[in-house]
Amino acid sequence: MTQRAQQLNDIGRALEARFSTALPPRHNHRPLRFLRCDVPPVSVSELDSVIKKLPNTSPGPDCITARFVKSAFERHPLAFLAIVNHSLASSWIHSSWKLSKVTLVPKNPALGLQAENIRPIALTSILVKTIERVIFSRLQAFLSQHHILSDCQIGFRPQASIWFAHANLECCIRLALQKRQACAMVSLDIAKAFDSVEHSVLLALLPDLRIPAYIIAWITDLRIPAYIIAWITEFLTSRSFFCCDGSVRSECYPQSRGVPQGSVLSPLLFNLLMSTFPAAADVCTMIYADDVAFFTSGPTLEDVRIRLQDYLDRISSWSRRMSLHINAAKSSVLVFDSLPAAGMTLELLVNNVRLSQVACLKYLGLLYDPKLSWNPHIANQADKANRALGWALRCQHSRIGLRRSALLTIYKVYMRPILEFGCVIYSHLREYRVRSLLLLERQALRLCLGLPKTVPICVLYTEARITPLGARFRTLTVRTFLRLLCHPLMKNSAL
Repeated sequence: MTQRAQQLNDIGRALEARFSTALPPRHNHRPLRFLRCDVPPVSVSELDSVIKKLPNTSPGPDCITARFVKSAFERHPLAFLAIVNHSLASSWIHSSWKLSKVTLVPKNPALGLQAENIRPIALTSILVKTIERVIFSRLQAFLSQHHILSDCQIGFRPQASIWFAHANLECCIRLALQKRQACAMVSLDIAKAFDSVEHSVLLALLPDLRIPAYIIAWITDLRIPAYIIAWITEFLTSRSFFCCDGSVRSECYPQSRGVPQGSVLSPLLFNLLMSTFPAAADVCTMIYADDVAFFTSGPTLEDVRIRLQDYLDRISSWSRRMSLHINAAKSSVLVFDSLPAAGMTLELLVNNVRLSQVACLKYLGLLYDPKLSWNPHIANQADKANRALGWALRCQHSRIGLRRSALLTIYKVYMRPILEFGCVIYSHLREYRVRSLLLLERQALRLCLGLPKTVPICVLYTEARITPLGARFRTLTVRTFLRLLCHPLMKNSAL
């Protein structure tokens, strides 16, 4: 065995420990009962729309590609349809479809391939992904129709984005600051959230949601139709994986915990688990997958502390029931400067561990500061954009050289998104507050066009045929808020 293969086996054994359930087997789980006639058959048109949307991503362990599936379906549509309908009606998944090829993505490239520095991305068979997409569309329609997911869950929801969370939080914080109330915000980190989902806990939730039985038998129970629960149950049962790095692979290891990151159903299954997250009428909570933040305000800082501590105690109790672990070391609290006493420390405990109080709190890429000035976030984005500009400068000075059009494309794709990130929230600021971002854009455009500093700004933008950054800020803000205000999730928001 080579040294590389030995390293992959070591990582595989570490992941096996992470993916091994810590709960005793549940012998009282009642089997799902449903008739084949209860399962709505998949039509040729439904399967055709699913297969057409298959992305050309990396294949799973069987090396079958999306292009092959599309080509085979064109020639033998009825054969594919029979396999899909049999899988749903019988809660059948071939054992080879439960094997995952795990690609090891380092969280921090500088630390290399270490077990604690690995984000395991599971590549599964494109055939089972096709059936997953059928289940996904039906399950998502059921959840939407019966309003099972909470309005505070904005991750993996149709037409939703992180700006739903930021707009709601910013509005609540701004109102509290205007009223001169004490207020604080907490961000929570759920350790290895997707990898820590206990199958028995998740499956026990499904019947209560009235999910169709055939889907649960394929997952397992939520008042969701029985066939859906049955399919999901089978999907999570007897799974295994192996680690892969290029042509080198490890041995196979069993997986009895966690939803595979990279599978079609995993985000929706995790949302079902998070739909049981505690809610409080006096606390604004936002959940994007496993990223949780909440805010509250009150007449005094002590009122805020009592309210937040009570909520944290409920969350801790919930996490124990769900067999999830709140990582207090990576969670934090931010106190906003609304009162003369706002500089006081706020002592909050999670599982008897005190949360660190920070000067800036990062949530979903945005830096919140005590005065809600957005200055730290703007400075951080300017620093990132400056590094991107240095990369573009190296491209411009390379031996080969790039055309104007190529350099402008690099700017639009690589640098401009950095400059624009967060503008939806702070586009109301005066121009001098975002001057560092505006200057970086002009510097980048001069570099792309090869123009000197003496060229007037209006000529610069005319030559580049690009809308000025300030105008882009306003356009993106209006577009985003129109989308927010029309979305069903925002009907009970603070906006």
